[in-house]
Amino acid sequence: MAGHGDDNSAIGKFLAGLGTFLTHRWLITVFNLATAYVVVVLFRHFAGAFDGSHAHNHELSEALTGVGVVLIGWGVALEERHALRHIFRMPNLEAPEETRIDDLCHYYGVGLLLMGLFSEMLVEFVKLPNEIVNTDGIEHFVLGASAVMLGAGLVMLITFSWSLIRGKA
Repeated sequence: MAGHGDDNSAIGKFLAGLGTFLTHRWLITVFNLATAYVVVVLFRHFAGAFDGSHAHNHELSEALTGVGVVLIGWGVALEERHALRHIFRMPNLEAPEETRIDDLCHYYGVGLLLMGLFSEMLVEFVKLPNEIVNTDGIEHFVLGASAVMLGAGLVMLITFSWSLIRGKA
């Protein structure tokens, strides 16, 4: 069977090489740390925005939502690393080291997905009209809880990266 499904074809080799690059533990670590950096910058930029004033609520809501979406997307990609390795027809699908990395990716991917999702849900409660969900006067607490979810995601990103750097699953 020649062509796309043949791992010895040019396309098969290209896909395997691309898959190896995209799912390599060092590239995952780089993406983790870049995402962690974005969360830290968000926290530094809005450090005073949780004081109860409404001055930064809209900008803060947009930033929290944006970072939440990033965590959701990255979490989905991570949790499906094993499937991606199959799609890219990569060799050594069942190698013990790769299986350990797949398990880590699934574990942390689900966690990041949930932290991003919960963060976004809290922001959306603030955006809804008060007749539906009354957050009048407590917006900063709700947005603060959203930031806590992103903070938990930050801890996961750093812990996950450390596990990948050490090579331990």
